[in-house]
Amino acid sequence: MPILKSKQFSSVIEWADPAEGALFHRFDNVELKKGSVCIVRPGQDVLIIANGEVAGVFTKDGRYNVESDIIPFLSTIAGIKFGFDTGRRVEALFVNTKDILQNWGTRSPINIEFPGLPGGIPVRANGNFVCHVDPEQYPLLVEQIAGDVSEFTVEDLRERLLGTIEQSLMVHISQRSGTIRNLQAEAAGISGEILPEVDAETSKYGIRIRDFKVMSLSYPESVQEKLEQAAGIGLLGNNIAAYQQVAMADGLREGGGAAGMAGMFVGAQAGASMAQLCCTPE
Repeated sequence: MPILKSKQFSSVIEWADPAEGALFHRFDNVELKKGSVCIVRPGQDVLIIANGEVAGVFTKDGRYNVESDIIPFLSTIAGIKFGFDTGRRVEALFVNTKDILQNWGTRSPINIEFPGLPGGIPVRANGNFVCHVDPEQYPLLVEQIAGDVSEFTVEDLRERLLGTIEQSLMVHISQRSGTIRNLQAEAAGISGEILPEVDAETSKYGIRIRDFKVMSLSYPESVQEKLEQAAGIGLLGNNIAAYQQVAMADGLREGGGAAGMAGMFVGAQAGASMAQLCCTPE
């Protein structure tokens, strides 16, 4: 958890132990008082916020004395008199300036329309993205997020992004329905198309997506079996009669009597529907 040492202890304001994956942390209602020190660590920027707006940014790590460094700095760049008796309260927002890697995964299967399969193909996907807070957009970060919450992590960002990711996946996978049997081979192309879409979404609040990857695209084994059967028909030259003969033979091997006859019947009836599936243009 972030550590805040107040004036009655050692008069030090610092983000000494950031939570894993934290993008920023704001110390609520912290008044930079006479004699206090603000410590900026490597990989951090500190935004000084006055009246809900960014009044100054400290980007170099080190110790900053409030009385001799921060207050004169703020008074100069903001054109506003800051002092210890003005009643003006300022807050410190510590920002993680490093790139952070975060995994993501679809919350539920995405149904992709596909000929011959009523209800479509339920596809699941997972991957990761790399994000960072945009130093050029600190005011936007404060306005859109940091003004309402004291801490924001990449997990929070992922939850905001999942809707956009799932919608983008549906669109870009659907455009490749002709190659659904080799969907995993399309992962890199889909990743490149989704990257600017998720980056456009997060840039609205001052966070950028530097990289986005779809690592896995999958569907249930039952669907995989149907697709493999469809591919098998293709090997038979779309000869439905031949497929029916193979299916009926499989039924006989599974056992005689009612079970064998059932297998033969299913094989004969499957021919027409499988023909539509296997003959879908690639």
